[in-house]
Amino acid sequence: MSEAAAWRKAALPRLSTVTSNIKGCSLGVVQSCGAVRLPFDQDLRRRAERQRFQTLRPHSRAASTCQHEQTTTTTTTRSNNNNNKEAAKSQRVLPFVKFHGCGNDYVLVDAWAQKVSNPGLVARIVSPRSTGIGSDGLILVGPATNSGADWRMRIFNADGSEAELCGNGLRCAAKFAFEAGLFQEKSMLVQTGAGVLSLELRLGARGEVEAVRVDMGPPRLAPSAVPTLLHGTGPHGAVVLGDVDAEGQTVRVTCVSMGNPHAVVFGSEEVSDAKLQSLGPKLATHSAFPEGANVHFVSRLPAGMPGIRVRSWERGSGWTQACGSGACAAAVASQLAEF
Repeated sequence: MSEAAAWRKAALPRLSTVTSNIKGCSLGVVQSCGAVRLPFDQDLRRRAERQRFQTLRPHSRAASTCQHEQTTTTTTTRSNNNNNKEAAKSQRVLPFVKFHGCGNDYVLVDAWAQKVSNPGLVARIVSPRSTGIGSDGLILVGPATNSGADWRMRIFNADGSEAELCGNGLRCAAKFAFEAGLFQEKSMLVQTGAGVLSLELRLGARGEVEAVRVDMGPPRLAPSAVPTLLHGTGPHGAVVLGDVDAEGQTVRVTCVSMGNPHAVVFGSEEVSDAKLQSLGPKLATHSAFPEGANVHFVSRLPAGMPGIRVRSWERGSGWTQACGSGACAAAVASQLAEF
């Protein structure tokens, strides 16, 4: 038996108590900060736009006389000014900052200072990279509702759905909370949708946060804990290399929960962009995963390089440059499948 095989055999019985950690690699500085205008009343905004369109329509046709053209222009200008004032009344300004962890980027808002009544809508407004700020989602950093936590992080995917947690997002939130003066202890207990997690900050010479270490807790392997409808036959009841029919294509997945559901697919070579974009969403929304799944395609690094390569398709956000909880899930799944 090889040394690696012996290590796996010894480690497997302890999987239920293994603690996965995200070290503070590539924790981005503030990429941008500013304020975004958000509609208070979507119906009012739509009415204003509809009225503006109806006013502009006559002006778009050729005018019969110069006098008629001047009258139409004056009317349009006045109407536009009124509509702009009406639309402005229906908007508010929301300050934000933007961080990334390993390229996994988020718009962050101080929920102590700002009330966000519809965070799912805000996430859909700010996340598009062409028409919004551009991010993998929205994070609210605010007061905890759990007495055992120092503060709370809520995360909303690009499609507006709320996720349980995000490892990279939590690192970004911790840096934001500390450097904005919201909470200034180097050890933090943070409330998430997956429970209270422990964080440790490493500070630089100027007092800035250089790295964040997150204790992600033990992996959950039982199918009901992932959750998945697949039948588990592996250690601790885990689904290891279980078959999933993705529109006529059989895919073997290993399922792990790090407080949020993950499906890991192993391959002999790095997954192509086309396969990632085709198979990723099919698995993320597959009926085998009642709450959806974050899908990760794992391959080995070139010979002589230890470790694995992970490419992710996240439920609610699509392709992302990294996934912290997914990296932990991929490491656990690789051990389970002896990859």
